[in-house]
Amino acid sequence: MVKSTGDGAHAVFDRAESAVQAAITMQSFFQREQFDGVGRLRVRMALHTGEADERRGDYFGSAVNRAARLLGTGHGGQILVSAATKELLSDTDSTFADLGEHRLRDLARPEHIYQILGPGLPAEFPALASLDGHPNNLPVQLTSFIGRTEELRLVGKLLAEARLVTLSGIGGAGKTRLALQAVAEVIDSFQHGAWVVELASVSDPGLVVNQAAMPFGVRDQETASGRVLVDVLSDYLVDKELLLVLDNCEHVLESAAALAETMLTRCPELRILATSRELLGIPGEVVYPVPPLGLPAEEAIELSDGEAVRLFVERAAQVQPQFRLSAENASAVAELTRRLDGLPLAIELTASRANLLTPDQMLARLDDQYRLITSSRRDGGRHATLDAAMDWSYELLSQPEKSLLRQLAVFSGGWPLEAAEAVCRIKETDVLDLMGRLVDKSLVDVFDLEGANRYRLLEPVRQYAVGKLGEADEERLARHRHAEYFTELAEASESNLRGPQQGIWIRQMDEEHDNVRGALGWALDAGEDDLALRLVGAMGWFWWLRGYWKEAQRWFQRVYEQTEDADRVLRGRAVYKVAGLEVQRARPAEVTPLIEKARQTFKDQGDKKGLAWTSLLLADSKSGSERGAPDAEQGLELARESVELFSAEDDEWGLAYAVFTLGNALTVSQGEDEGFSRMRESIDALVALGDQWTAAWFSVLLGYAMAVSGRFDDAEEVIESSLELVEGTEDRWVIPHCKSRLAVVKTMTGQLEDAKVLFEEALPIHRQIGDENCTAFVHTYLGEVHSNEGAFTAARDHLAKGLEGYRDLQNPHGIANGLRRMGWLAMTAGDHERAARLLGAAEATRAELGGFIAVHDQRRMDAATESLEAHVGEQTMRTWWESGMSMSRGEAITYALDRLDN
Repeated sequence: MVKSTGDGAHAVFDRAESAVQAAITMQSFFQREQFDGVGRLRVRMALHTGEADERRGDYFGSAVNRAARLLGTGHGGQILVSAATKELLSDTDSTFADLGEHRLRDLARPEHIYQILGPGLPAEFPALASLDGHPNNLPVQLTSFIGRTEELRLVGKLLAEARLVTLSGIGGAGKTRLALQAVAEVIDSFQHGAWVVELASVSDPGLVVNQAAMPFGVRDQETASGRVLVDVLSDYLVDKELLLVLDNCEHVLESAAALAETMLTRCPELRILATSRELLGIPGEVVYPVPPLGLPAEEAIELSDGEAVRLFVERAAQVQPQFRLSAENASAVAELTRRLDGLPLAIELTASRANLLTPDQMLARLDDQYRLITSSRRDGGRHATLDAAMDWSYELLSQPEKSLLRQLAVFSGGWPLEAAEAVCRIKETDVLDLMGRLVDKSLVDVFDLEGANRYRLLEPVRQYAVGKLGEADEERLARHRHAEYFTELAEASESNLRGPQQGIWIRQMDEEHDNVRGALGWALDAGEDDLALRLVGAMGWFWWLRGYWKEAQRWFQRVYEQTEDADRVLRGRAVYKVAGLEVQRARPAEVTPLIEKARQTFKDQGDKKGLAWTSLLLADSKSGSERGAPDAEQGLELARESVELFSAEDDEWGLAYAVFTLGNALTVSQGEDEGFSRMRESIDALVALGDQWTAAWFSVLLGYAMAVSGRFDDAEEVIESSLELVEGTEDRWVIPHCKSRLAVVKTMTGQLEDAKVLFEEALPIHRQIGDENCTAFVHTYLGEVHSNEGAFTAARDHLAKGLEGYRDLQNPHGIANGLRRMGWLAMTAGDHERAARLLGAAEATRAELGGFIAVHDQRRMDAATESLEAHVGEQTMRTWWESGMSMSRGEAITYALDRLDN
């Protein structure tokens, strides 16, 4: 045994087999023995193999830490071994259970864990207590976390006592790394896990809430009620017990503070851990200034006991494997860490030169740089320390390395190798080779993303590089190349997001969204109108598919307003690719004038593709009209024109889309058979093109149209096929629509239990993504289900929520449906007067909208009318009915809600 660890022991063995035999022997002993006053002891054990440093009879290093982390996942009576140890035991008689890969709390790459089996040893245990047992998005760390034991304890204590804890300190102090490790240590305390919101890449304060919503899949939907994304997010988190990490708040401080205050006010179980150079300055904030790493005392005998020295030694060994702390270099290493004030980033940057310089040489160069900076600064202190480390590290770079570092500052949120090669121009030099050198020098961070390397600059390094880029005569060209690259990438994504490579491109554009935002913002600020229009137009379909609808409209409005003198065709394309999405969201009035203006431009310019799309969108906007109405006939004419134009252009995807629009127009103007047939034709064409997502969405629309027309078997078949189509497409919002529409079919056909299950699966997702219309829709139909079952209290609750939602959205069709179902509930409960008035009000709204009603609803209305006449007589029923019809819409809603419990 090497040492006691409080309630445990740490032992070291020369051979893995000896360690296993000792563990089995001890565990068998503990399984047999009974101890006075205690009984049987349940002891957990863990074995890991690796290199460690021995000092004064003790062992230190990442292998020791990894063994401790492995032990922390186990249960009493269990013996765990790492993959490294298991590999050494492959030729022995040891028997193992494969427990799979698990993330340990050191936040490093997952560890493959095995359990030793043997006679007399228990085999069944609960799931390992690893990070995988808790919801989280904690990023993998490629380097070990060193020291900070007391800091972790204090931060954990503060998080237990306060709802907002801010880790403050200058750049490079280690705020982010301490925050992440602290979260890993306390995650057990949060039922719904811990979630990191990285704000470093957010340049627009208006996108802070969007960034915070991303880990939860929450999406914004602007509605007539004025509801915004922070409302959607707070509603989703209102009952969640979780820890939210807001990392790097200082450059968007006001927005981050406003978000934190709103979320803490509305979500009583939420706690926030923020990192920032400045305080958020909101009530209840508890600040913890992150101290430097522990430094060795001047008279220290064992310098390696200091955290700063340990960090230096470990990072130096990464670039120079033979590096060891020795009598010859100990004094210089100690002085280096003191000179660097124990700042982790400064130490790492300096240690990265261990493959070129000895500690004495580093110290001499750093002293010169430090004196130069502090003499020119009034504040001195740790800001000067980091500047000294950054300047010293920068000045040691070759000219090509300096140029690459500066140019990499144009990226937001990281980049792949091919992007760096396209954007960064270094004469007669290989970008990959240069970037590898910057990685070795700790200036560029590399991480694995689904099997491919991605790179980023740590925020203090990025800010430094931005400053250097501004000083150099290369910023505009670098930013222009960055914007061009991501514009071309977005343009390439348009067609690929509509084909068999859809999933791959969705993931790629998700990763590059921050870069797109940065490029778009720069293009607008720099007056690059054509570039801004191209980019906003190219992103339209991605934004629609991923649910970034509010952000899409925000960017469109900004671009459209700032590019009045730009190319009219590019402006028209932006209209139909981005603003035109509002037609799909049933908000045509706001954008129809823009679409009509763009259509005229395309006519004048002979742009048939633009003409096809604007015709399609105008046809969509008119397809809600009553059969035989002028708008409906015009919609049919426009849809046919769109089909002809796409066909002439050989645009198969556009043609498939237009055929669906034509089918919808035909159901309104001429009849369902032909319309449904054309819709099926469109869906089949999209499947053949490999666009399963759009095919799935159109299947939902077709299936629901069939349900409304009373073709229930066909509706169920088509909607179920949409669930199959959308599988594997990275979908976020089609699946809940599938389930809620399928539940409607079940409701209409009397399969009430099945309907409830589907509604209850769909409802939380509709809420999560901010789909208020579908949330009200589900509540309304759930009210019908509970009413049919005689569960009147639940029915009243759901119907009230549905009608309130539709009222806030100013959705007249939804209001009519809600009033109708409230009338049916009153009928079922025996309140005939109330039923007649509500049904009369529903009929008045229906007549105002053109007379449309679902077959299912019409049958129930006929039955309700007959029942009312039978119970109270035709004259009385008509009096009450006409009283309801005479109400205004607002009066009808107030009547329905005010009297709901009477």
